[in-house]
Amino acid sequence: MQFRILLPDNTIKWMNARGSAKTDKKGNVITILGTTQDITPHKKAEETIIYERKRFETLVEHAPFGLMLVNMDGKIQYVNPKFTELFGYTLGDIPDGKTFFRYAYPEDEYRKQVIAAWEKDKKDLKIGEKRPRTFILTTKEGIERIVNFIVVHLATGEHLISCEDISEQKRLEEHLKSMSITDELTGLYNRRGFITLAEQQIKIADRTKKGVLLFFIDMDKMKQINDLLGHKSGDMALKETATVLKEVFRESDIIARIGGDEFAVLALDATTATRDILVTRLDNTLYRYNKKQGRQFELSLSIGIAYYDPNDPISLDELMSIADNMMYEEKRKKV
Repeated sequence: MQFRILLPDNTIKWMNARGSAKTDKKGNVITILGTTQDITPHKKAEETIIYERKRFETLVEHAPFGLMLVNMDGKIQYVNPKFTELFGYTLGDIPDGKTFFRYAYPEDEYRKQVIAAWEKDKKDLKIGEKRPRTFILTTKEGIERIVNFIVVHLATGEHLISCEDISEQKRLEEHLKSMSITDELTGLYNRRGFITLAEQQIKIADRTKKGVLLFFIDMDKMKQINDLLGHKSGDMALKETATVLKEVFRESDIIARIGGDEFAVLALDATTATRDILVTRLDNTLYRYNKKQGRQFELSLSIGIAYYDPNDPISLDELMSIADNMMYEEKRKKV
């Protein structure tokens, strides 16, 4: 039997007693022989284990991220409440990895990629080692989520997998990335975005030996529009100019607002003959916009155009300087 005793100093000890009784011929107990062992350290260790287990279960059950425990045979042994909250699947829905993969990755080719990565991790991971993976998971409701998985190989041979929905984070990252290269007012690329993409396209032009045209565009009389009609009208003029440029040039061309009232366009896969076609198209589009009824101002643009010849390469800065000088030359003629 096990029991507790209270010592004179009010401390408690756990004891384990074992014994046997010796009886006479009539069955009366005449002696009792046994041992008593102090098992207090064992009991304290047992209580610590029970406490730690309960604490672990509480942490797992209330973890802010999904958890999945998979055994060596691929059977899913446990998913915590957060996993079900995030993705809709209960343990009954996904008894094994095969079922989970079929539901979570319904597209065949993508599912094969995920399984290949999972098999590689199972083979390569050492005990205690973890490896993050990011996949697009389809929830039970059919919604796609971007999920960050971290697989940990346990000493038992099992794999503990944490799952965190990072869809909002990724959307925010994309938004911030877009903001860093995009002009907020017009939706076109800003100077940084234009220079980054233009430099890439010039490298491609060098390889493919296909020329490009750089249009440097400045709005005429922008100050007068702001001074006479207000900055809202000035913003409207900038937006309209952006709309005109998107209508004239192709979607594959790089269109940007690079300064206050300055725009730039890199027309890809172009020749010197393309120049006249695009200028005519731009003039006609401006004419059509300015003929609309009820307009308070007229759109007028000064344009400088430089041709990039891959057989006689120059830097983007040089190309922009040439187009910029030509644009200002045209603007001077209008004064």
